[in-house]
Amino acid sequence: MGMNDIVRSLAKAYSINLDGLRGRDSEKLSQVIEHELGAIVTPQELASALSVSALATLVQARLPKNGLGMTVLDIYHDIEKLAREEYHPNIPYQWTALWDEFLNVGNWFTKPDGLDAVEIVLRMEDKYRIKISDEIAAAMVTVGDTVRYLWRHMT
Repeated sequence: MGMNDIVRSLAKAYSINLDGLRGRDSEKLSQVIEHELGAIVTPQELASALSVSALATLVQARLPKNGLGMTVLDIYHDIEKLAREEYHPNIPYQWTALWDEFLNVGNWFTKPDGLDAVEIVLRMEDKYRIKISDEIAAAMVTVGDTVRYLWRHMT
């Protein structure tokens, strides 16, 4: 999963047509990218990208780094690895995926449960050396919510 997949996921979640990105779609995508990823890309720059790959490359180049030199993409990949290890290797992992969706993957024997959700929070706390309260964990509804929180609070 890379930036191409993140851009496609965001476009789908926000009902943005990536084919021939123009006008309102490019303005909306510019706002979404800034809100979700912290990257500033103008609507004109987005409209000039001729493919999703070119668009993803542009966005990736604009990702800010936190105090530890990490981008949200770096954390996104780390969390994907944790999620696939803890929940199930076939979870529908993407930026806009709901954590609750991961509990519906697998059969009766391999299906994750609430304890897996607790375990992944504990693993994130350990990996990033932060404390995540129960309230904050409950507020992290999507993968993107989680990645943004971790990116902002890492020390």
